[in-house]
Amino acid sequence: ANHGFTKLGTSGNVKDFNAGAFTSNTLEQMLSTMPKKYRSSDKSKLRFFVPVNMEMDYVQTLAARMGDNGDAFLASGAASRPKYNGIGIVGLRYLPDDGNVGGGSNEYTAWLTDPDNLVFGGQRDIKLRKTTEGYNAIDKDMRYYVLKMRCDFLVQNTEAFVLGKEITPRAV
Repeated sequence: ANHGFTKLGTSGNVKDFNAGAFTSNTLEQMLSTMPKKYRSSDKSKLRFFVPVNMEMDYVQTLAARMGDNGDAFLASGAASRPKYNGIGIVGLRYLPDDGNVGGGSNEYTAWLTDPDNLVFGGQRDIKLRKTTEGYNAIDKDMRYYVLKMRCDFLVQNTEAFVLGKEITPRAV
């Protein structure tokens, strides 16, 4: 599913970090890539969609701040709902954190958009097939079901979508 939105996002605003290391500046650059009319309206609607490891990298970057700031950040519970410049950061479990899927690199891919801009559709003509034949069905009382449906993904407004790619994980 996530490769669908990532592939569709390449027709929008793409920020290629060329294997640059992840910092909080990475998020700033993605925000700067988005056209002004989308980032200057209501930023609270926008979200950074990132791999879970990238979200943890951002939390660790904030927690490592000098003085009492890092401890205060962790103690306040803000680490469980990180934000950058008022924009929520959402860790997506199935968003690949290897931006070069074929090459097997260890790079992050991230999105910046309004969640309502991501559309998933399923066809209503869903086919269900059940089988009750064979050894397992008779002796072990098992049934097998096959569900077939067509689905598709759409980025409704590609101009309001930023794809950040080839982001190297934070240096420890």
